[in-house]
Amino acid sequence: MKRSEMLRFLILRTIGNFLVLFAIFGIIATFGPAIYYEVSFRVAEARGIHYVVSSKFQVQSSKNS
Repeated sequence: MKRSEMLRFLILRTIGNFLVLFAIFGIIATFGPAIYYEVSFRVAEARGIHYVVSSKFQVQSSKNS
């Protein structure tokens, strides 16, 4: 390989690697928050915390005396 061919190969490979890493970052940035909240919901559900959607606004206060 000539020096110019080697330089061209390295530049193309560097650009390709950058695009792959940028695509991986984009996937993580897109789906990361949704996966995080789904996992935290499943963990809370496994601990016995259940979420209920009500039709009216309700406030429950518990006093520990």
